[in-house]
Amino acid sequence: MQKPFAQINAFAMQNGLILGVWVLLAQGAFIGSFTYSLLSMVHLFMMLFAPILLYLLTKKFRTTVAPTGVFTITQGFLHTLLTTVYASTWVAIAVYVYLTYLDGGYLFDSYVAYLSRPEVKELIAQKDVQQELATALQGMSLEEVVNGLRCVPPATYAMMVFYGNLMVSPILSLLIAIFLKRLK
Repeated sequence: MQKPFAQINAFAMQNGLILGVWVLLAQGAFIGSFTYSLLSMVHLFMMLFAPILLYLLTKKFRTTVAPTGVFTITQGFLHTLLTTVYASTWVAIAVYVYLTYLDGGYLFDSYVAYLSRPEVKELIAQKDVQQELATALQGMSLEEVVNGLRCVPPATYAMMVFYGNLMVSPILSLLIAIFLKRLK
């Protein structure tokens, strides 16, 4: 039996909050990684686990609304897609609030301090890295790029997060829906 959109949406709202908090904790680990390098591994793990968490949340949804019987690709796709939309919304709001009211330049200052570390300077000084940076940065220094990033409004970063997630979520949603479909 086809479940109504309202039910799919209600579960997606709840699961979007869970996924959004997970991604926000991962982004917190990223910010902390400038001070504590071990947090970069935590950030990487959490970001790589996010699609698995999305799969598990959709599987839990399937178990709740259709413990037996048919679970269509459409149900799985809609739930997963809406979950990512809600999670992206929460993350975008948090990015905006953080950069507007809480950060005070900490993120970019931390990045400049990270680039000033001896081991990072040594890595950047390698010839092949220098060539790649010269091409990518079009003659600007890394500090100039970071200072340019400071001028970007927080709303732009928030929308970049939102749109970036929306670009990936239909493909991810379709894959998860295909894996979780049940015909009988």
